[in-house]
Amino acid sequence: MIDPLMIDPPENPEHLSRPPLAYKNDEFLKGPDARALRILSEYLEPLSHFRRQHIRDTVVFFGSARIMKTVR
Repeated sequence: MIDPLMIDPPENPEHLSRPPLAYKNDEFLKGPDARALRILSEYLEPLSHFRRQHIRDTVVFFGSARIMKTVR
């Protein structure tokens, strides 16, 4: 308890300090419990760019190419 007679009480007493908010807590964000948030952010971040550019649809091609050996 803070003494009401104190002239200059501490600005952030130990018992009143709060842990950082989860989205500002790097230790939490980089840990295994936040994996779902990191995956979701990989979807939402590009989506926000698409919305700002008024892009509604995209086409994605997956594949690979190989060079065939020529027979002589």
